[in-house]
Amino acid sequence: MAILKKLSNLDCPKNPKILLLGSLPDSSKLYFFFNYEHCRAIGRHRVGQQPAMGVQLNTIPYRHRNRHVFVDIWNFVINFERYDRLAPIYWNNTEAVVGVCSLHSAGSFLKMKYWIEKFWVNNPQYDKPIYILAYAKTSKIYHREVSEENLAEYVAKSLPNNQTRSYIVHSSSAAKDLKPFFQLFLNRITKSVENREQQRRQMKRLRTKQTLKRLLSFGIRKQRQLITDEDFHCIG
Repeated sequence: MAILKKLSNLDCPKNPKILLLGSLPDSSKLYFFFNYEHCRAIGRHRVGQQPAMGVQLNTIPYRHRNRHVFVDIWNFVINFERYDRLAPIYWNNTEAVVGVCSLHSAGSFLKMKYWIEKFWVNNPQYDKPIYILAYAKTSKIYHREVSEENLAEYVAKSLPNNQTRSYIVHSSSAAKDLKPFFQLFLNRITKSVENREQQRRQMKRLRTKQTLKRLLSFGIRKQRQLITDEDFHCIG
């Protein structure tokens, strides 16, 4: 039964699911994902569908390691308490968590912390990557309410997962600053996709083998039945 269930899941391949948590005061959190140079959705991407209240689903293609990788970004836009209570049901089968905040807004930082901590409480066994993308304006005339030291301390003390990484994305060099994140992020996503494809091929071979075995078994039983019938007629 477990094998059949696994076969069913692999027969319906889905894109890697990424939770996008937090907020940016002046723009969409998706800004980071569209700003990467190998994003293949620039200029032709449509606003994501809403599969559930308070969540926007965006499927974004990237070019990585000579292949196209599609990721499903589950962008949390929950603003009301009644939607807040529904959030845990959206978190199954998460491949990675990306927290987004602005260093110029303490509220943005606190919102990101809230959602990541809420995710941790509901998923204590989660052992996959958590990434933090913190936006910072390059000009020093803009006051920072959250320092880079505050961010580093939060990551070190509150996110003990050894796969957690934080990145500062400056307004004047966003594409450059995002490159290390996307290299690591897409490497892991691509590896996950390749592993799943390999499992699917293995399961397909197993299913073919089981089908052939059943057919062979059926043929042998049928042959025995014919022999028995012949023996019966001979005796008669």
